[in-house]
Amino acid sequence: MDMRLQEVELKLHTPDLSRVRSALAEASAALTKPRVYERSLRYENAAKTLSESGIVLRLRQTSADNRQGLLTYKEGARIKNGISQRFEAEVAVDDFEMMNMILHKLGYEVARATRAKWLPIWATPQRR
Repeated sequence: MDMRLQEVELKLHTPDLSRVRSALAEASAALTKPRVYERSLRYENAAKTLSESGIVLRLRQTSADNRQGLLTYKEGARIKNGISQRFEAEVAVDDFEMMNMILHKLGYEVARATRAKWLPIWATPQRR
């Protein structure tokens, strides 16, 4: 499978960000984007089979000052040693609200919305 279609992810919660920054420095990670806007909508079909099947259909707004976004499809998560790996395909969307309307017209409803937030993005040398 094309490795660009594989998501490998580790999410951590820590009250001490200095330890995380030290670990990132040790891994030669670089801050690639200091502040990235993110607002996400996760969708479900009428039969509620997406979540049950481990499928994620998400529309993410990627800029606070315009309408751009990403439409993402994920499936088949496998977790080993706390690291999740799964198929992920995404496509750029020029109009977040129009794509949201299209998904509703296709019968999808928002199952979960995340509040808008600003996040830093770090990358290790092999992912830059």
